[in-house]
Amino acid sequence: MNPREDADLKPQAAPGDSRRRIVVMAALFEGGLVVLALFLGWLFDTRPTDQFHPAPSAALGGLAATLPLLVVMFLIDRLPFAPFQRMQRIVKEFIVPMFAECSWIDLAGIALLAGIGEEALFRGFVQTWLKGPLGVVGAVAAASVIFGLAHFVTPTYAVLAALLGAYLGGLMLYFDGNLLAPMITHALYDFCALVYLVHEHRKAQSLPAIPIHGERDETAKPDAAGETGDVDSQAGAKKLD
Repeated sequence: MNPREDADLKPQAAPGDSRRRIVVMAALFEGGLVVLALFLGWLFDTRPTDQFHPAPSAALGGLAATLPLLVVMFLIDRLPFAPFQRMQRIVKEFIVPMFAECSWIDLAGIALLAGIGEEALFRGFVQTWLKGPLGVVGAVAAASVIFGLAHFVTPTYAVLAALLGAYLGGLMLYFDGNLLAPMITHALYDFCALVYLVHEHRKAQSLPAIPIHGERDETAKPDAAGETGDVDSQAGAKKLD
Protein backbone atom coordinates (compact mmCIF):
# COMPACT_ATOMS: atom_id res chain seq x y z
CA MET A 1 0.00 0.00 0.00
CA ASN A 2 1.50 3.34 -1.02
CA PRO A 3 1.36 6.43 1.27
CA ARG A 4 -1.33 8.05 -0.85
CA GLU A 5 -3.66 5.08 -0.50
CA ASP A 6 -2.93 4.95 3.23
CA ALA A 7 -3.86 8.62 3.56
CA ASP A 8 -7.08 8.01 1.63
CA LEU A 9 -8.08 5.28 4.09
CA LYS A 10 -7.69 7.54 7.13
CA PRO A 11 -11.02 8.80 8.47
CA GLN A 12 -11.77 12.33 7.34
CA ALA A 13 -13.61 14.86 9.48
CA ALA A 14 -17.20 15.15 8.33
CA PRO A 15 -18.31 18.58 7.09
CA GLY A 16 -19.55 20.62 10.03
CA ASP A 17 -17.58 18.69 12.67
CA SER A 18 -15.33 21.64 13.50
CA ARG A 19 -18.36 23.94 13.55
CA ARG A 20 -20.22 21.71 16.00
CA ARG A 21 -17.09 21.37 18.11
CA ILE A 22 -16.53 25.13 18.48
CA VAL A 23 -20.22 25.76 19.22
CA VAL A 24 -20.26 23.09 21.92
CA MET A 25 -16.98 24.32 23.41
CA ALA A 26 -18.23 27.91 23.48
CA ALA A 27 -21.53 26.86 25.05
CA LEU A 28 -19.78 24.83 27.74
CA PHE A 29 -17.26 27.58 28.52
CA GLU A 30 -19.68 30.52 28.62
CA GLY A 31 -22.33 28.42 30.34
CA GLY A 32 -19.68 27.44 32.87
CA LEU A 33 -19.12 31.14 33.62
CA VAL A 34 -22.80 31.48 34.50
CA VAL A 35 -22.53 28.51 36.87
CA LEU A 36 -19.35 29.95 38.38
CA ALA A 37 -20.96 33.37 38.86
CA LEU A 38 -23.98 31.82 40.56
CA PHE A 39 -21.81 29.64 42.79
CA LEU A 40 -19.55 32.51 43.85
CA GLY A 41 -22.60 34.70 44.36
CA TRP A 42 -24.11 32.11 46.66
CA LEU A 43 -20.81 31.56 48.46
CA PHE A 44 -20.17 35.27 49.11
CA ASP A 45 -23.81 36.36 49.31
CA THR A 46 -23.52 38.54 46.19
CA ARG A 47 -25.94 37.00 43.74
CA PRO A 48 -25.78 38.26 40.12
CA THR A 49 -29.49 37.55 39.76
CA ASP A 50 -30.18 40.33 42.28
CA GLN A 51 -28.62 42.79 39.81
CA PHE A 52 -30.83 41.73 36.89
CA HIS A 53 -34.06 43.67 36.30
CA PRO A 54 -35.99 43.49 33.00
CA ALA A 55 -36.44 47.25 32.62
CA PRO A 56 -37.20 48.63 29.12
CA SER A 57 -34.95 51.65 29.71
CA ALA A 58 -31.96 49.40 30.48
CA ALA A 59 -32.68 47.26 27.41
CA LEU A 60 -32.83 50.29 25.11
CA GLY A 61 -29.76 51.75 26.77
CA GLY A 62 -27.88 48.52 26.20
CA LEU A 63 -28.79 48.60 22.51
CA ALA A 64 -27.75 52.24 22.11
CA ALA A 65 -24.48 51.70 24.00
CA THR A 66 -23.36 49.18 21.38
CA LEU A 67 -22.98 51.80 18.65
CA PRO A 68 -19.88 53.58 20.05
CA LEU A 69 -18.16 50.20 20.49
CA LEU A 70 -18.77 49.32 16.84
CA VAL A 71 -17.34 52.66 15.73
CA VAL A 72 -14.21 52.00 17.81
CA MET A 73 -13.94 48.47 16.38
CA PHE A 74 -13.98 49.73 12.78
CA LEU A 75 -11.44 52.45 13.60
CA ILE A 76 -9.07 49.94 15.22
CA ASP A 77 -9.41 47.70 12.18
CA ARG A 78 -8.28 50.51 9.88
CA LEU A 79 -5.84 52.67 11.84
CA PRO A 80 -2.18 52.21 10.80
CA PHE A 81 -1.04 51.76 14.41
CA ALA A 82 1.49 48.93 14.87
CA PRO A 83 0.07 47.44 18.14
CA PHE A 84 -3.45 47.42 16.63
CA GLN A 85 -2.20 45.81 13.43
CA ARG A 86 -0.27 43.14 15.35
CA MET A 87 -3.32 42.38 17.48
CA GLN A 88 -5.58 42.18 14.42
CA ARG A 89 -3.16 39.85 12.66
CA ILE A 90 -3.12 37.42 15.58
CA VAL A 91 -6.90 37.55 15.97
CA LYS A 92 -7.54 37.01 12.26
CA GLU A 93 -4.95 34.25 11.87
CA PHE A 94 -5.57 32.20 15.00
CA ILE A 95 -9.00 33.03 16.45
CA VAL A 96 -11.35 33.95 13.61
CA PRO A 97 -10.71 30.73 11.58
CA MET A 98 -12.16 28.73 14.48
CA PHE A 99 -15.53 30.35 13.76
CA ALA A 100 -15.25 30.25 9.96
CA GLU A 101 -17.81 27.44 9.52
CA CYS A 102 -20.31 28.88 12.00
CA SER A 103 -23.71 30.06 10.81
CA TRP A 104 -25.52 33.26 11.74
CA ILE A 105 -27.46 31.32 14.37
CA ASP A 106 -24.28 29.79 15.78
CA LEU A 107 -22.63 33.20 16.10
CA ALA A 108 -25.74 34.70 17.68
CA GLY A 109 -25.89 31.89 20.24
CA ILE A 110 -22.19 32.19 21.10
CA ALA A 111 -22.47 35.98 21.47
CA LEU A 112 -25.58 35.71 23.63
CA LEU A 113 -23.94 33.19 25.97
CA ALA A 114 -20.82 35.37 26.17
CA GLY A 115 -22.88 38.41 27.07
CA ILE A 116 -24.77 36.57 29.79
CA GLY A 117 -21.90 34.51 31.19
CA GLU A 118 -19.14 37.12 31.24
CA GLU A 119 -21.35 39.92 32.53
CA ALA A 120 -22.83 37.72 35.23
CA LEU A 121 -19.33 36.91 36.45
CA PHE A 122 -17.36 40.13 35.99
CA ARG A 123 -20.05 42.75 36.57
CA GLY A 124 -22.75 40.80 38.37
CA PHE A 125 -20.42 39.20 40.90
CA VAL A 126 -16.86 40.60 40.83
CA GLN A 127 -17.71 44.29 40.47
CA THR A 128 -20.63 44.11 42.88
CA TRP A 129 -18.67 42.15 45.48
CA LEU A 130 -15.64 44.47 45.31
CA LYS A 131 -17.82 47.55 45.76
CA GLY A 132 -17.83 46.93 49.53
CA PRO A 133 -14.07 46.96 50.20
CA LEU A 134 -12.98 49.18 47.27
CA GLY A 135 -15.86 51.55 46.68
CA VAL A 136 -17.64 52.10 43.37
CA VAL A 137 -14.71 53.44 41.36
CA GLY A 138 -12.26 50.92 42.76
CA ALA A 139 -14.65 48.05 42.09
CA VAL A 140 -15.16 49.08 38.46
CA ALA A 141 -11.40 49.51 37.98
CA ALA A 142 -10.48 46.18 39.60
CA ALA A 143 -13.18 44.21 37.79
CA SER A 144 -12.10 45.78 34.49
CA VAL A 145 -8.44 44.85 35.05
CA ILE A 146 -9.45 41.26 35.84
CA PHE A 147 -11.65 41.24 32.75
CA GLY A 148 -8.74 42.46 30.62
CA LEU A 149 -6.36 39.83 32.01
CA ALA A 150 -8.95 37.14 31.30
CA HIS A 151 -8.84 38.24 27.63
CA PHE A 152 -5.05 38.34 27.30
CA VAL A 153 -4.50 37.52 23.64
CA THR A 154 -1.91 40.28 23.26
CA PRO A 155 -1.04 43.16 25.63
CA THR A 156 -3.00 45.54 23.39
CA TYR A 157 -5.99 43.23 23.35
CA ALA A 158 -5.92 42.98 27.15
CA VAL A 159 -5.81 46.78 27.54
CA LEU A 160 -8.71 47.24 25.13
CA ALA A 161 -10.67 44.51 26.93
CA ALA A 162 -10.05 46.26 30.26
CA LEU A 163 -11.34 49.54 28.78
CA LEU A 164 -14.37 47.68 27.47
CA GLY A 165 -14.89 46.26 30.97
CA ALA A 166 -14.80 49.77 32.44
CA TYR A 167 -17.32 50.93 29.82
CA LEU A 168 -19.67 48.05 30.64
CA GLY A 169 -19.19 48.56 34.38
CA GLY A 170 -20.03 52.25 34.05
CA LEU A 171 -23.07 51.33 31.94
CA MET A 172 -24.31 49.06 34.71
CA LEU A 173 -23.93 51.84 37.26
CA TYR A 174 -25.68 54.35 34.98
CA PHE A 175 -28.75 52.11 34.97
CA ASP A 176 -28.81 51.81 38.77
CA GLY A 177 -26.83 48.58 38.93
CA ASN A 178 -28.99 46.79 36.38
CA LEU A 179 -27.05 43.95 34.74
CA LEU A 180 -29.41 43.84 31.77
CA ALA A 181 -27.83 46.84 30.02
CA PRO A 182 -24.22 45.55 29.88
CA MET A 183 -25.44 42.06 29.00
CA ILE A 184 -27.25 43.38 25.93
CA THR A 185 -24.35 45.62 24.90
CA HIS A 186 -21.80 42.84 25.35
CA ALA A 187 -23.84 40.24 23.46
CA LEU A 188 -24.76 42.54 20.58
CA TYR A 189 -21.22 43.85 20.21
CA ASP A 190 -19.78 40.32 20.20
CA PHE A 191 -22.32 39.25 17.60
CA CYS A 192 -21.56 42.17 15.28
CA ALA A 193 -17.80 41.71 15.71
CA LEU A 194 -17.99 37.96 15.01
CA VAL A 195 -20.16 38.44 11.92
CA TYR A 196 -17.86 41.15 10.57
CA LEU A 197 -14.65 39.19 11.16
CA VAL A 198 -16.02 35.87 9.87
CA HIS A 199 -17.47 37.60 6.80
CA GLU A 200 -14.11 39.20 6.02
CA HIS A 201 -12.33 35.90 6.55
CA ARG A 202 -14.68 33.97 4.27
CA LYS A 203 -14.44 36.67 1.60
CA ALA A 204 -10.63 36.57 1.73
CA GLN A 205 -10.77 32.77 1.31
CA SER A 206 -13.24 33.04 -1.62
CA LEU A 207 -15.87 31.19 0.41
CA PRO A 208 -19.63 31.79 0.18
CA ALA A 209 -21.45 34.12 2.54
CA ILE A 210 -22.11 33.04 6.13
CA PRO A 211 -24.94 30.46 6.06
CA ILE A 212 -28.09 30.96 8.11
CA HIS A 213 -28.32 27.49 9.65
CA GLY A 214 -24.87 26.04 8.97
CA GLU A 215 -25.95 23.87 6.05
CA ARG A 216 -23.26 22.33 3.87
CA ASP A 217 -21.92 24.93 1.45
CA GLU A 218 -19.31 25.32 -1.26
CA THR A 219 -16.50 24.43 1.16
CA ALA A 220 -17.52 20.80 0.63
CA LYS A 221 -16.65 20.91 -3.08
CA PRO A 222 -13.16 19.37 -2.69
CA ASP A 223 -14.74 16.32 -1.06
CA ALA A 224 -17.16 16.00 -3.96
CA ALA A 225 -14.28 16.22 -6.43
CA GLY A 226 -12.42 13.56 -4.50
CA GLU A 227 -15.46 11.28 -4.57
CA THR A 228 -15.75 11.77 -8.35
CA GLY A 229 -12.11 10.78 -8.76
CA ASP A 230 -12.67 7.62 -6.73
CA VAL A 231 -15.65 6.65 -8.88
CA ASP A 232 -13.63 7.17 -12.06
CA SER A 233 -10.79 5.03 -10.67
CA GLN A 234 -13.22 2.24 -9.81
CA ALA A 235 -14.77 2.41 -13.28
CA GLY A 236 -11.31 2.16 -14.87
CA ALA A 237 -10.46 -0.84 -12.73
CA LYS A 238 -13.63 -2.65 -13.82
CA LYS A 239 -12.76 -2.10 -17.48
CA LEU A 240 -9.33 -3.63 -16.93
CA ASP A 241 -10.98 -6.69 -15.36
